Amino acid sequence: MLTEIGPPTAPVHRVGWRQSPYDPQPWSRAKEDGTFGHRFDDPGKASGMPDEQRFRTLYYAESPNGAFGESLAMFRPSLKTLAGLRKMTGTEPDTLETEAGLITADWRKTDLLAHITLDPTLVCADISSSTSIQHLRHELASMGVDLGLNDIDYAALISENRPLAQCIARYVYEQATAFAGIPYTSRHGKDWACWAMFSDRLQTTHCEAEPIEATHPALIAVARLFGLRIEADEPEAD
Repeated sequence: MLTEIGPPTAPVHRVGWRQSPYDPQPWSRAKEDGTFGHRFDDPGKASGMPDEQRFRTLYYAESPNGAFGESLAMFRPSLKTLAGLRKMTGTEPDTLETEAGLITADWRKTDLLAHITLDPTLVCADISSSTSIQHLRHELASMGVDLGLNDIDYAALISENRPLAQCIARYVYEQATAFAGIPYTSRHGKDWACWAMFSDRLQTTHCEAEPIEATHPALIAVARLFGLRIEADEPEAD
């Protein structure tokens, strides 16, 4: 059986649209396969499941750094770029004086950093426990074979195999226990603990959001980590 776990007691964090930082994206923004391209999205469209029977997933991090990290990783220089620059200069990539990716002021103004306290009565599925892994290995064996996997184990769970993660999310959602979500570790580092929560089962006790300022300490820390630049706000006219 799947291991049950409660949500964190401290607030969790997400970067969300300014208009609705607590809400999932509308189905109209989904990709052709019916997902939004994220790790624990619902793959149900592939089997003909209508929108009203599918779930949408909200992703949270236990720290503001993790929330920014999950959102800004796509702006990092590619491996090919880093390798090419190192080959030309013979310098370690993290010391290269390069034109880093830019976190624009427009991006910051479009989004907010939301802080959410999850209802402590929610029940989540800890899919990375040894008990859960063996359960999933048994129950999803056919699916694993179809995906070309040699095994369903911890290495597979933390890999970039999104079809596997999405199938697991669908399986968790369909269990008799009304699981509200799944804890997971960011693929960018084990120190960024994250939570994938099913939006239709989400309950909160407190929500608030703040503008993303260029001087936010967590934004600065992640920008420095990823080698990104932060565009400052235009000075206000007199």
